[in-house]
Amino acid sequence: MNLKKKIIWLSLSIMLLVTSYKVNSPSKKINQLAAAISVNKSLDPITYDEDAQSYYSSSSTTGIYENQTGDLLLSTLRNLNSENRKMTPGYKQLGNYYLQTDGDPNNPGNIIAFYSGKSVAFNGSFSGNVNREHVWPNSRGGSAVEGDLHMTRPTITSENGSRGNSFYVEGKKSSSGGWDPAMESFGLEKYRGISARIIFYCVIASNNLSLVDKDDDSAENKTMGKLSDLLKWNLEYGIDETETRRNSAAQEIQGNRNPFIDDRSLACRIWGSTSDATKEICENELHDDVVLSSGITIDKTSITLKVNETTLLNATIQPANVSNNNIIWSSDDESIASVNNGLVTANQVGSTFIKATTGDGLHSVTCQVEVTDNINEDYNSTIQKIENAKNSFKEKRAIPNDLKNIKNSYDDALQSYNNLSVENQVKVTNFSTLNDCLEAYNFMLKYYEIVRVNINGVFSICDFINSNEVISFVEEYDSLNTTAKRIVDTAYDITSPDNKDITIGQTMTYVVNNIKLSENDTESTNNSRIVQPPLIILLICFSCFMIITILGITIYFYIKKHV
Repeated sequence: MNLKKKIIWLSLSIMLLVTSYKVNSPSKKINQLAAAISVNKSLDPITYDEDAQSYYSSSSTTGIYENQTGDLLLSTLRNLNSENRKMTPGYKQLGNYYLQTDGDPNNPGNIIAFYSGKSVAFNGSFSGNVNREHVWPNSRGGSAVEGDLHMTRPTITSENGSRGNSFYVEGKKSSSGGWDPAMESFGLEKYRGISARIIFYCVIASNNLSLVDKDDDSAENKTMGKLSDLLKWNLEYGIDETETRRNSAAQEIQGNRNPFIDDRSLACRIWGSTSDATKEICENELHDDVVLSSGITIDKTSITLKVNETTLLNATIQPANVSNNNIIWSSDDESIASVNNGLVTANQVGSTFIKATTGDGLHSVTCQVEVTDNINEDYNSTIQKIENAKNSFKEKRAIPNDLKNIKNSYDDALQSYNNLSVENQVKVTNFSTLNDCLEAYNFMLKYYEIVRVNINGVFSICDFINSNEVISFVEEYDSLNTTAKRIVDTAYDITSPDNKDITIGQTMTYVVNNIKLSENDTESTNNSRIVQPPLIILLICFSCFMIITILGITIYFYIKKHV
């Protein structure tokens, strides 16, 4: 090979080495905001890992892959995490599990240290070379999840203090003003993506933690960031094998997984619309063909219902051509008021809010619901209806049509009573009157053929009755309770000749006695005709005898004198 060719090959070799050489220098690690980063999801566990696929196959996770976004998707993932996380070891017990979650598969007894990726010996104690890194610092609310294997990671003690409580911010190296693991001499770039996915997990593990798109924030706000950098790192750096091994091991111990390791697109679907920077980064993940909601309105912002009442709320999503036009209804307190497809049901006295959320989870609107006790209206109405049922016996009389109306009054009062809550039913002090009405009604219905009241209110007894029927009437009347008797007496409106109230029982007893007397008199008269002649006949016979005797004597003396 001549000198000229050697020079050309040498030049090409140098260029190749320059372009392929990877150094931990700021010029390499400080990347400008990259727009529209695409994720090759075929490399994410959700596409090939059966354990991951099974974890998201329950009915409670179907919304994750039905265009859920924003707060709605965040809520779904939080619920999934709560359902599956059976325990957390606790901060002091983490050392008992790190060989299982972070062990070096090539060096038994060693673990892979966070940030540096070095393999170091570990015996379960943190008194030596290994410490615990709060990926979400305690001072910023990380204590809520510090005992969770998915958050706190083992790291080399000498490297652990360099970050302090800084946000993750690309290109910075400060213990308080922003920190980038790739800026440290010991740090590996891949821990940008790994750290981002741990931060995302912490937000679903605790409702008190949230993300902001800025370099720093007050610690008391319990926030972390910088969100746009975290989203960018998540997309730029693929899932590492240490993450997949750890995710499965943590699931075996705690029961739950980090979903952002299984599917990197979830982060953009939740937080991609937070700012212009996040929108630019997540542009491909949000899809140009998906029309997101811009707002939602509701036809009533406040309503007042009585217990057991219902009303329908109508919500409208804008724009009209939104890709996901589903409306998610929820209640802040279902014990007070529940909602199903906009139909609100008042359950008990109190105040709560009904929320309508867009299907993509980006917007929501609320309606305040005041539930009042219906006892003041329905309770009083029931009492009055029971009194009406009682009064109907006086207004209506014991003839078939009126008895039917009396029964209708009773049925109306009973239905009103049954519609009350159990708590209110016990407050209806005159309910026993309703039972008395039914007892009186059944009695009058049975005997209306014997005892009636005509249209003018005049009491009468059928002409073709016998003493046995009336006796039966009186006996059953006497078996009625006191109030039922009064109701029956009111219906017959019986008064004595001296204008004093008497009962129908007393009246019927009088009728019974007279019927018996009449029957006895008739029997006595018949017997007198058979045994003794009537007195007048005796008198007539005696008179005739005397006249004949006197006439005979007179004739005798007359003949004797003149013959």
